[in-house]
Amino acid sequence: MSSFKSPADTAKAVASAATAKGEMPILKLAILGFLAGAYIAFGGLLAEVANTGAVAGGVPIGISKLLFGAVFPVGLIMVVICGSELFTGDVMFMTMGLLDGKTDIVGLLENWVGSWVFNLVGSIFVAYVLAYSTGIMVPEAFAKGAITVANTKALGGATFMAAGKSTASLTWMQAFLRGIGCNWLVCV
Repeated sequence: MSSFKSPADTAKAVASAATAKGEMPILKLAILGFLAGAYIAFGGLLAEVANTGAVAGGVPIGISKLLFGAVFPVGLIMVVICGSELFTGDVMFMTMGLLDGKTDIVGLLENWVGSWVFNLVGSIFVAYVLAYSTGIMVPEAFAKGAITVANTKALGGATFMAAGKSTASLTWMQAFLRGIGCNWLVCV
C-alpha cells in the first residue's frame, strides 16, 4: 500500500480541510496568520541577505538569482512544518472546500480576509522590527541591493529592465497571469 494519495484522494483531503479552516476561531486564525506572514518574511529576509551579499561580492547575476530562489523557500517550509495559515494556500483549500460543499461562503470569506490581514501584519512586523529596526537591511549595500532585486523581479528581470521597459509595459493580463503562476507554485 502506498503512502501517497491519488490526485482524486488529494482533492478530497484538501476539500475536507476547508471545514476546519472555515470554522477556525478568529484568535487562532490571527495567530496562525501572523506566523505565516512572519515565516514568509523570514524567508524573504534570508534570501535578501544572501542575494545582496552575493551581488556585493561580485557573484554573477544568474548565480545570485539561483541563490535567492534556493533560500526563499525556507519561509514556505516553516509555514508547512508549523501549520500556519498562509493566504495563498487558504485560497486553494477554501475554494476546493466551497466547490465540494465542505464549507460555505461565509467561512471562505472569513478565512480569506483573516489570513490575508494577519499575513500582512506578520510580514510587516518582521520587515520593520527584525529587518529595519535591527539594522539588518539599513546598510547602503543591502538597501541598494534590495531595491535592485525588487525592481528586477517586479519588472520581469534584468533583460526586461535593460530594454528600457517599466511596470507600465506589463499589461493587466500579464501581471495577473504571473500572479497565477506564483500562487500555483506556492500551493504545490
